[in-house]
Amino acid sequence: QAEDGIRDSVASRGLGDVYKRQVMRYKFMEPGVADGAIEGYSRWFVSRLKLLESSLEGKEFLCSNRFTIADICVSYAIRMASGLEIHQAFKPNIKRWSENIFERNGFKKATSQLTQK
Repeated sequence: QAEDGIRDSVASRGLGDVYKRQVMRYKFMEPGVADGAIEGYSRWFVSRLKLLESSLEGKEFLCSNRFTIADICVSYAIRMASGLEIHQAFKPNIKRWSENIFERNGFKKATSQLTQK
C-alpha cells in the first residue's frame, strides 16, 4: 500500500488518481450522499501538494529549468482541482506555475480541441 493506505504505490497513476475518482463520484454522480468524503478527499489531495508548493519556489518549471512531461502530468491534477473548485490547492507557487502552464499556446490548443468534440 502507498503511504495514504488507499492505493497500491506501484499501480498508482499519480497525485490525483484516487482523489479525482472519488470526488467526482460523490460531488457529481451522488451529490449529498457523502459530503464528508468529498471534504476528506479534498484535504488528502491538498496535503499532497506541500511538496509541489515547495518544489516550485523560485522556479518556472518542475524539472530541468524547462517545460517537460513533468509539468504536463502534474498540471492535470491541478486542472482537476480547479474544475472541482478546490481553491485551497492554489498556494502561491502552485497558482503562479499553473497559470503559466495553462496560458501556454499548446495547452490552450489542446484544451480547445477537447471542448469542441
